Amino acid sequence: MVEKANQGVDVRLIYDEWGSTTRIKRGFKKRMEASGIKTVAFNPLKLRFVVALNYRTHRKMIIIDGNVGFTGGINIADEYANIKKRFGHWHDAAVMLKGDAVFNMTSSFLETWDFHHNQTTDLKAFQPTLKFSSDGIAIPFSDSPFSKSFLSKHLYTQMIFSAKKAIYLTTPYFIIDDDLINAFKIQAQSGVEIHLIVPGIPDKKFAYRVTKYYLKQLVTIPNIYIYSYSPGFVHSKIIYIDDMVAAVGTVNFDFRSFYLHFENNVWFYNTQALTSIKEFLNSTIEQSKVLKFEDLHTKNVFAKIYETLLISLSFLL
Repeated sequence: MVEKANQGVDVRLIYDEWGSTTRIKRGFKKRMEASGIKTVAFNPLKLRFVVALNYRTHRKMIIIDGNVGFTGGINIADEYANIKKRFGHWHDAAVMLKGDAVFNMTSSFLETWDFHHNQTTDLKAFQPTLKFSSDGIAIPFSDSPFSKSFLSKHLYTQMIFSAKKAIYLTTPYFIIDDDLINAFKIQAQSGVEIHLIVPGIPDKKFAYRVTKYYLKQLVTIPNIYIYSYSPGFVHSKIIYIDDMVAAVGTVNFDFRSFYLHFENNVWFYNTQALTSIKEFLNSTIEQSKVLKFEDLHTKNVFAKIYETLLISLSFLL
């Protein structure tokens, strides 16, 4: 980044200050700007209402010249490249887009940039300049807690109900409301196979305990298969429907992603990219253990009390 900035490339960085607070040293923003990298700390940690601090950016985008874009679950940290193994093997997913679709990502990035600088950017200067052929549809989209449309939640619910044959889902956290629990139950009872893949080694034990509580409501239902990724931690966020539709991006299956975080995703329809996604999912399942009710059930009385307290805080986990 510094090298490109020195070459005269317009390099911009948006990072979430809360999410990075334990990873970066004091003065990080000033050092970046001194190196020629224009930098924004999203929702800085100043004295403010606790509710406002909950609004974090979970978006992950790399946009190159407006023509190429990358997004998915991958942050910039050693564990995401498995250089450092904190929770076994780190399982993640990202996608690369080229051409017109990238403009949606560029617009989303600049919207956040403009908000922090109280300005309005002329988007015409950031239009893609290269054309690429496409065999299907790929639509990047962003979600915001301020839109009140809860786009990701409603899209995922519709995708689940649209399934006729099979649903595949990978998520690090499975902390959801009754609407989604019932959607899975209804589809399973209608004969749709549902494959849910969660971590074998969790990064947050309290969140994993709540995840197990919600999975327990589904694990005994015919046609629902729950897998624990044995080598380590699943951080990928994928939903895949009937070999026809998928979404890959930053959205976890939890309250924070659906209601509190700024997120981004890519929706795919009838494209060859689905073949690669399905192969990735099958490979993950081959390395995973099928979970039974006994694996998810808590017998210890004190553990149950602790679980109940955590469930009451599900919205914040």
